[in-house]
Amino acid sequence: MMCSGVQPNKVTFLGALSACSHGGLVEEGRKLFDEMRDKYHLDPDVDHYGCMVDLLGRAGYLEEAVKLIEEMPMEPSPSIWGALLGACVIHKNLELGEYIGNQLVNLQPDHSGWYSLLANVHLEHRKWDKAASVRKSMKMKGIDKIPGVSWIEVNGLIRDFVTSESLSDWELCEMMDSVWRHIVSSIYDHKVDNFNISGCGEGLKGVVL
Repeated sequence: MMCSGVQPNKVTFLGALSACSHGGLVEEGRKLFDEMRDKYHLDPDVDHYGCMVDLLGRAGYLEEAVKLIEEMPMEPSPSIWGALLGACVIHKNLELGEYIGNQLVNLQPDHSGWYSLLANVHLEHRKWDKAASVRKSMKMKGIDKIPGVSWIEVNGLIRDFVTSESLSDWELCEMMDSVWRHIVSSIYDHKVDNFNISGCGEGLKGVVL
């Protein structure tokens, strides 16, 4: 756009900064952020700052990310602090992660994600007691972690799996056996007949597959 003479706007820079964040392009992101303000005289919004904090945090520039947050002309959103907290977990910065996590828990005491990230910070540093304390605090406040859900489709039948789903050992084994039988049956007819394995029974052919 710049080479063709098209003037970029805030949306343009937001997309470019987001791409830099996901691609780990720190220097390019810094340059774009500076040009946005100095060359094109566009004031970054909270989303632009969020992209930069995420970019710096992912790359391990935690102190620079904190400084950028402190320089923001607007109040940083909890999601910005959350992005930095996630970076603290990745880069194992206990002191900063603990501080940010406690701030977020105070800002949004009903947000289960902040408790989980704070507990993960402690777990990364083998602070078992503190991690357990965070989990206990969640339980006492009646805060439930949003469960993860995944799906699988076999022969048009959809089965959903939810984290912490209470299945008995027997039910779980039965389900795994059913999935395995579906997998084998879906490839057996197509592949077994192509094998010339003399002397092999059907069961052994399945093992060979």
